[in-house]
Amino acid sequence: MSLIFCDNDCVYQKDGYCVLETPTIVSKDQNQCENCAHYKKSYV
Repeated sequence: MSLIFCDNDCVYQKDGYCVLETPTIVSKDQNQCENCAHYKKSYV
């Protein structure tokens, strides 16, 4: 397992790390982060 640092407002970000375990479907609408194809904005 590798640690991926993340400080974006993404649903897969927790305590400064990406917690996405398996790739998700990538859509053009949710790809709003230039550094990550799996970025999905968190509304919390």
